Amino acid sequence: MFHGLLEGPAADPATERAAAALVPTEQVTGRPVTLFGTLPLQGDDSPTPDEGEVAVDAMLVGETVESPDEHRFRRALLEIPELTPWSSGKVADEEAGSEAAEGDPVSVAVPCRIGQHAETHSLRFTPDPSRGHVQVAVTDRDPEGLSVEEIRRNAHAVQDLFSLASLAPPSAMHALIPTGETDDEAQLFWRQTLSFPSQIAPRGALIFSAADLAITTALPRWYELRRKHRVTVDLLMGMLRAPHRYTELNLLVVVAAAEALFATTDNRSKRQRKDSTLRLKLVAMAERVKLADRIGVKLPVQVWAERTARLRNSFTHTGGATDYTEEQLGELVGLTTAVVVANLVQDLGVPPEAWARGLARNPALRLQRPADAATLF
Repeated sequence: MFHGLLEGPAADPATERAAAALVPTEQVTGRPVTLFGTLPLQGDDSPTPDEGEVAVDAMLVGETVESPDEHRFRRALLEIPELTPWSSGKVADEEAGSEAAEGDPVSVAVPCRIGQHAETHSLRFTPDPSRGHVQVAVTDRDPEGLSVEEIRRNAHAVQDLFSLASLAPPSAMHALIPTGETDDEAQLFWRQTLSFPSQIAPRGALIFSAADLAITTALPRWYELRRKHRVTVDLLMGMLRAPHRYTELNLLVVVAAAEALFATTDNRSKRQRKDSTLRLKLVAMAERVKLADRIGVKLPVQVWAERTARLRNSFTHTGGATDYTEEQLGELVGLTTAVVVANLVQDLGVPPEAWARGLARNPALRLQRPADAATLF
């Protein structure tokens, strides 16, 4: 972690463009900064550790802290672009801006501070139709205050809820943090993806929206689900934030997410769960949400589970390659993702008819839905 002052735009325009995902286009000069997650760039031969070029995970502008876990902020304002289409039940397109974010502000009690109860903290959602977005305020009533890490975790929690609903990578994040009784505000910027996320297609569809589950109901449940199914959620969101060009790796990640979800939802003993084969686990997760009946999957569940398990085991147990095409692998990844997502949204409380309709229309899965089983392989 480093402290210093912002000096202005980069001398090299190429460097400035490369940093645009983290630093805002407007330059904030002469203000104190704290850099988090700094790593020396490869090939850096600077003689001292505090000189040379570094990659930065997050930047706090206008304030210095000694640790990302240092509690000193009472409030943070988050602008999460994805909340607007989710709140309005519409995909983000040119026509949705004027109609989005209607309604009165609502407050939701959630455990904003790590290890604390929900009753003393809250997220307040304030729609602003004139600007076409929903602003989120993270508030801590405890005098000790929030840390930078807790602000980021709460932002991720809300953003992950939308990512689950859209299966789209999250956008860049920015938080305004009041620093005291004055009008001064610190600004927090941090990376979300390894590449620029693509926007949701105008004719796409959300798997569910606030029209299917009110935010006052959805968010407390989501915080609890993220705690209960932490590994599954982390793997799924990690795949969205950094989708890999190698489909084999995507298959390994999403199968691991499905296995973790089986472990946290199955009611059998630990020994019984351990003795279950991967094929049986996948079948159980698909049957738990009646996926084949609700979204009309043409590839039989047993066939999908057998092929997916055989491939995963071949990769990890023998190091064997596969003769399946990229398209065939992608279809297995898509169906496994649908199983994981369906289980999560069902436990969240989304009505089956809503998430089934959304899964069938969502572009991220519609393009990967298996063709006729007789011609697929």
